[in-house]
This record gives sequence, structure tokens and C-alpha cells, in this order.
Amino acid sequence: MRCKVFYGARNEAKEAFNKWAKGKALAKDVIIHTHVTVEPYKKAEIPWLVIVVFYPEGSHWEKEKESPIETMAKI
Repeated sequence: MRCKVFYGARNEAKEAFNKWAKGKALAKDVIIHTHVTVEPYKKAEIPWLVIVVFYPEGSHWEKEKESPIETMAKI
């Protein structure tokens, strides 16, 4: 099993996950865990969304349909 983590403001994390998952059939072998948290070490308590995906190893899951996911901007 492999693991991929998407995090950031709600829309950033959601868009990054959707971009990665595009064209992939999410089956029973895929575990998706979501968690809302506050960005550590910041005075402003902005809620962040964390999406953790566990998926089987294989070339189907590793390839990206588009360019690699860019680093998410900090708020």
C-alpha cells in the first residue's frame, strides 16, 4: 500500500485530491481519511482540510494525468 496526503485550505486540498483522482476508479482497496485541523504554529486559527489516501501499489495509481500537483500556497 502507498499513501498520499493532500492538505491546505478546504478548496486547495479538495482540488488537489480531485486532480490526482481524476480518471482513477476508487475501489474497495482505496482508503480515504479526512480530517479538519488548524494550521500549526500560526496565530490565526484557519481550519485546514487534510485528506489521506491509502491505495494499492501499481503504475495505474502512480501516474498523473496532468502535471504534478504543485505545492499549496500558505494562507
